[in-house]
Amino acid sequence: MSLSNQVSFLKLASVLDEINTSKKDQKSKLLKHFILQFQAEAKKTGKPFDEELSFFPILRLLLPTYDRNRGPYGIKEYTLSKLYVRILCLNRGTKDYIKLTQYKAPKSNLGSEGGDFSEVAYSVLKTRCGKGGELSVADVNKHLDNIAAKHINHDQRGVESELQLLMSKMSALEQRWLIRMLLKDLHVGLGGAHVLNLFHQDARDLYDVCHNLQRVCSVLHNPSSQLHEIEVVLFEPFRPMLSRRLDIQAVETDLRDRDEYYVEPKHDGERFQLHLSGGQFKYFSRNGHEYTSTYGADVTCGILTPHIVPQLSADVESCILDGEMMCWNTKYGTYTSKGGNIDVKKLRLGNIHQPCFCVFDILFYNGTVLSNKPLSERLNILESMLSSRQGVIVHTPRTRIHSKSDILPALNKAIENREEGIVVKEPDAVYKPNSRKDGWYKIKPEYTEGAMVELDMLIIGGYYGKGSQRGIVSQFLLGLLDDSNTPDEGSANSGGPRFVSAGKVGIGLSMEELVDLSQKMSPHWIRTRVNQLPDQIVWNREKPDLWIPPQYSHILQVRATEVVRSESFKVNYCLRFPRIQAVRYDKTSSDCLTVEEFHRIRTQGSGKLCYESITGTGSRAGLPTRSPRKRKEVSLASEYTCTIQDGVTLLSHIFKGKTLCVMTGGDITRKQTLETAILEHSGRLVQNSGPGTWAIVVTDTNNLRVKNAVAANAHNVVLASWVERCVDSKCLVEWIPDEVLSLVGHDKIVFNNKFDCYGDSFTLPLRPSALPPLLSSMNSHPIPLPTPHELLLVERELYSTNGSAVFRGLQVYCVRGVAKLSKLRLRFYGGSVCDEMSEIVTHVVCVSDRDKDNVEEERRINKRVKSETNRENEENTREKKKESEKSKWNWFEEIDKESKEENKEMGDDVKNGKEIGSEGDREQLNRERETKELCYVDENWIKECIRKRVLIRSPYS
Repeated sequence: MSLSNQVSFLKLASVLDEINTSKKDQKSKLLKHFILQFQAEAKKTGKPFDEELSFFPILRLLLPTYDRNRGPYGIKEYTLSKLYVRILCLNRGTKDYIKLTQYKAPKSNLGSEGGDFSEVAYSVLKTRCGKGGELSVADVNKHLDNIAAKHINHDQRGVESELQLLMSKMSALEQRWLIRMLLKDLHVGLGGAHVLNLFHQDARDLYDVCHNLQRVCSVLHNPSSQLHEIEVVLFEPFRPMLSRRLDIQAVETDLRDRDEYYVEPKHDGERFQLHLSGGQFKYFSRNGHEYTSTYGADVTCGILTPHIVPQLSADVESCILDGEMMCWNTKYGTYTSKGGNIDVKKLRLGNIHQPCFCVFDILFYNGTVLSNKPLSERLNILESMLSSRQGVIVHTPRTRIHSKSDILPALNKAIENREEGIVVKEPDAVYKPNSRKDGWYKIKPEYTEGAMVELDMLIIGGYYGKGSQRGIVSQFLLGLLDDSNTPDEGSANSGGPRFVSAGKVGIGLSMEELVDLSQKMSPHWIRTRVNQLPDQIVWNREKPDLWIPPQYSHILQVRATEVVRSESFKVNYCLRFPRIQAVRYDKTSSDCLTVEEFHRIRTQGSGKLCYESITGTGSRAGLPTRSPRKRKEVSLASEYTCTIQDGVTLLSHIFKGKTLCVMTGGDITRKQTLETAILEHSGRLVQNSGPGTWAIVVTDTNNLRVKNAVAANAHNVVLASWVERCVDSKCLVEWIPDEVLSLVGHDKIVFNNKFDCYGDSFTLPLRPSALPPLLSSMNSHPIPLPTPHELLLVERELYSTNGSAVFRGLQVYCVRGVAKLSKLRLRFYGGSVCDEMSEIVTHVVCVSDRDKDNVEEERRINKRVKSETNRENEENTREKKKESEKSKWNWFEEIDKESKEENKEMGDDVKNGKEIGSEGDREQLNRERETKELCYVDENWIKECIRKRVLIRSPYS
C-alpha cells in the first residue's frame, strides 16, 4: 500500500485551510512541516525509495497547474454550480440557489466570500455535509484521473457521476479544497515555484528542465541530496529561456557592453521545442503540453514532420531545437499573427494556413548537451544541421551589430515591417531554462512612452473580479461612439448617442485607483438581464455582468499592441493586450473615440497601434512631439489616509478606548471634520477596519466600501450623526435605529433588547414626529408568520406527549349509528370530525357492536364513495382543485399517520432545511392518499386511546 493511501484527504484539506488563514511568514513553515512529516513517515518504513513512498500524489494536488501527467478536467464554476444545485435539490430563487449561480455578485453572497466559488460553495455546504474523512489522497487522485479520462472521451455524464460520488463522501471543508483543485487555483498565498523550493532546494531548477512533477519527486526524494548539474533531457519538455523586457530609451544603461550583438525579429507565434531521436519526433509548447499528434511523431504522419525530415542533414541522429511555431498563409506567402484568431496548434491538412517552425536555438545535438555552450557556438551547429524551407522550417533571420546605437534603426525597421519588435542577444550567453536575466532582451514599441497610439474609450459594462478583486468590478467592457446614426434592426434606440462594444480591459490601474473608480460608478451599475437590452449600448456575444448608462460612465485612456478581428464584439474587432493608462475624469462620453476614427487608426497601421518610427527619446517621428506624461507620485488616495496632519487639542474622553474607522467616499472635508472630532475626544482612528475596530462611521450609504462593510457583517456600522450627537451631548450616547446600518456581537444583543424590529423603543416614549416613518417601516416589513417547519416543531413540542390531545391531527368520519358522545370525545381530545366521506379522511369509526364482516362491507362502501368523489373532483378546473387542496390541507397530520421512523426522517428534513409542505409535497401526498387504505376503528378504540392517553393499533388493521 502506498503512503498516500494512509494520508487522509481531510488532513491535507485541514493543512491547506490553516495555511490559507495564516500570516504570510507562517504559511511556508506550515507547509514545510507537513512535507517533513511525510518524508519522516516514508523513512520509518525502512524500505528503499519507490513510487509508493513518493510525495508526488500530494504535490500534484498542491500544484495542479504544474501536473502534466493528468489531462484537463473540463470543469468550470458554471458546471459545478449546476451540479450542486441538482445534488442539493435547490429550488430556483432560493437564497442558496442564488449564491451558487451568481457567486460573483457580492449582493447575492451576503459576505466576504463573494467572487470565490469555493467559499460560496462552502457556505452552502457546511450545514449539509457530514464529517468526511472517508477518502485518502490516493482515492481522490484516482477519482480525478477518472474525471480527466472521461472528459477526454467526451463522457460528460461520467464526469458528473464521479463528481457526485466525490461530493457525497466529503465534508464541506474537503469540498472547498477539491473545488479549488478542480479549478486549478488553490490561491493559498504560496506560488508554485516557492512550493517546489519548500519540497527541495533544487526542485524548481529540475522542474524547469523536465516539466515532470513525478520525476522531481523521484529524483529529489531525499531532502539532503543535491544536484550539481541539471541538463535538458531528450523527450522531456523544459521551460524555455526568456527575454528581459527593455525600453529602447534604456539601451545605453541597461544593455551590457559587448563587442557584438545578435538582433532577431520578435516572432508573434507560439513558443515550441522540437525533440528528435532515432526518427521519432516530439513537439512541446512553452508550458510543457505535447502536440506530437498534430505535427507528427515520424515521417509517416502529421502535418509538419514529413516536410521537416528532408531539411535535416544526413548525420543528424538526435537534437532539441527551440523556436517559434508560426502560422504561414500559403495563399499570400506571409505569416499570420496570433491576433488573427487562428490557433497554430489546431491546424489541419488542407487548410490555407500551415505551421512553420522558425528555429533560433539548439540545445542538444547527437548525444551532446549544448545548453552550457555560448550562443555563437550553438548557432554554428544549428546552421550546419538544418536547411530552411519557406513555410515549413526556417532559420530565424539574424543581424550582427557592433554598437548599441544600431539597435534603434533595427527597431524602426521592425515597426515598418509590421513586426512585434526585436530580440537582442549576447553572443556569449549560455542557455538557462526559465531565466529572464541572462543575455536575451526583447524590445517592443509599447515599452516606450509616447510610441503607441492611445485610445479614449468609454466604459459601457463591467465584470466582477476574482481573488483579491472579488466583490468589485475589475474588468470593463469598452465602447466606441457610433457615429453612423443607423440603429440596428429591432433596436430600441431612443435617439441618443449609441455606443458599440470594441474590447475589454482589466489591467493598468492600481488597487486604489480601481476602488476609486468603482465607488464613483457603483450607484449606476445595472445588472445585465436576458432580453432586457439597454437603449444606447450594443454588444455582441461578449456580454458584461453589469452595464452602465453612458451619461454616468467614464472615459479610459487605453493602450494596446494592435487591433485584431473578433466576432465577440460589435465592431467585429478588439484590442490585443490592452492596458489602462489613465482614467480621464475630465472627459465626458461625447469625447469618446468614434467607430470611424477607430477604423481609420486600424487601417493606417495595418492593425498595429504604434507610430511609424521612434526617435532616440521615444517620441514618434513625423508628428509633433509631446513631453512625456508626468507620472504621479505613488500614494494612497486621500480617503484611505488620515486627513489630520497637525496635532489636535484633547477636549474630553468621550471615545476613550474606542477604535473608529471613518468612511466618507470622496467627501474629504467631512472626513477631516469627523476625524478631528474623534481625536479631540480621545478616540483612536484607523483607515481600514480590522479585528480591533469597534465601529465604522459613514456618511454615504451608497458608497461601495460602506456596502461591503455592511454586507460583511463584521463590524458595527453607524451614521456620522451619532458622532455629532455624542459631541453635542458631551457623552457617549446610545445608538438609535435611524443611525444604525449594521451591528454585531454584544452590541447587537443590547440594541435588540431596547428596540423592536421596526425601530420602536420598548422603554422610551415615542415622539410624534417619529410616528409616520415608524408606520411606513411597518408597511415595508411584513409581519413574520411562522413557517410550516416552525409550526411543525411547535406542534411536536407541545402535543407529541400530551394525552389531552391524543387525536390531534386526525380527520375522522363516523358512520351512521355512532354515538354522539363518541364524536364529542374525538373533538375534545383534538380530533376533527368530518360530516362526509372525502379524500382528507384518515380514520373511519364504526359502531362498536358490528363484527369484522360488517366493517369490511363498510370499507368497500367507503372505497366506492371515495372513488366517486375523486372522479367528481377531476372534473373541476385546475384552479379550484388547488384551492380545495390548500383549504383542506393540514400540516400536522403526518405526526399521527407516520411511524416513528418516518417522523425521524421528517425531523432530519427539517434540520437540513428541506421545505415540507411545498406545492410538490402536497401533490405527492394527495397521490398517496388515493392509494392508501383508511384506518377503521370502533367506539371502544376511542375509549381505550383516551384511557391510555396514546393512539393504539386499530383492531381491524
